Amino acid sequence: MVRMKKHQKDGYSKKAKKDNYLARSVYKLMELDEKHRLFAPLKSGTLIEFGISPGSWIQYYQEKIGSSVTIIGIDQKPFKAEMRNGVVLTEDILELTAKGLRQHTRGDIVAVISDALPNLTGNRIRDQVNIANLRNAITELTLELLKEGGLFVMKTFYEPELDGWFKRMRKVFEKFYIEKPKASRKESPEVYIVGLGFKGNG
Repeated sequence: MVRMKKHQKDGYSKKAKKDNYLARSVYKLMELDEKHRLFAPLKSGTLIEFGISPGSWIQYYQEKIGSSVTIIGIDQKPFKAEMRNGVVLTEDILELTAKGLRQHTRGDIVAVISDALPNLTGNRIRDQVNIANLRNAITELTLELLKEGGLFVMKTFYEPELDGWFKRMRKVFEKFYIEKPKASRKESPEVYIVGLGFKGNG
């Protein structure tokens, strides 16, 4: 069993290395984009990415979005990719404010994406609290900043308590999906939330 899991992990890691991507997580985003056509409509404005390091996602979507789109990346870990138009903020997501982020934007914020997770401790209760705190922080920033019609993609860990959060998010997007990409390990509780057509937070 252990060997199967390791083989599954190594397969995507080796593919990422062969394809010159910084991490295997790029294939999760790639699948979501192929299914929902996330990035082609983005021609201007600002895209915010929480948890941008090491940079495999931007390696992918930077070739899909318009060249005039400004990217704001947030992460305290080292960022290793090339960014052609934007800035990386080395800050704690939990301490960010909408006002502070707006200082770096150009035009409307048309997309918010996140592959961020807190450092997991192995303590189930503590990890659940930390994941919920991060999810809530990103949610509130998104609801305050995102332009109507905007895009939202976010990774989180599934648990039954999320049903209320799912219900809330469904109300503010024209289309709302809960996805488990093939590149996600089967034993992982991670899911990706895709929201299309933000209705506004009014």
